[in-house]
Amino acid sequence: MRFAGQETFSQPQGEIWDKVSDLQFMAQLIPDLDRIEQVDSDQLLCRVKPKFAFLAGSLQLRFTVLERDPPNHLKMSIVGKKIGAGLTLEVTVSLAMDPLTCLTWEGEVQQRTGLLKPIGNSLIQGAAENIITTLWASFRQALSDENQPS
Repeated sequence: MRFAGQETFSQPQGEIWDKVSDLQFMAQLIPDLDRIEQVDSDQLLCRVKPKFAFLAGSLQLRFTVLERDPPNHLKMSIVGKKIGAGLTLEVTVSLAMDPLTCLTWEGEVQQRTGLLKPIGNSLIQGAAENIITTLWASFRQALSDENQPS
């Protein structure tokens, strides 16, 4: 199962890169974030409490940077685990100036295990689209908040 999209920003490519590649910054934008357990430049471990009927309770997420080519390309693995269920995704983000900053992202579900395996693709697709939309809206709001005069 694949997800893809594109976002355009008026900020310079380097500024968008600095934010999208900063796991501490991005962690604060994760929908339904419960707590951050560990974060450094290449790894983020956190817990979320998603509001999906098919996935109740807490889910541990581990984001690991696999490739980093500033300010153009970022690839990471996201592994989600809870008792009786698991999910592995690979996400790629590419940036280019044209003349605005164009951010292209793509994600692919690599594996579903346990209780997530029998869940229909359309249900997961809908949940993922909701999370992605919320994440990019939060990203734009955080950029806007940072650019407001103090």
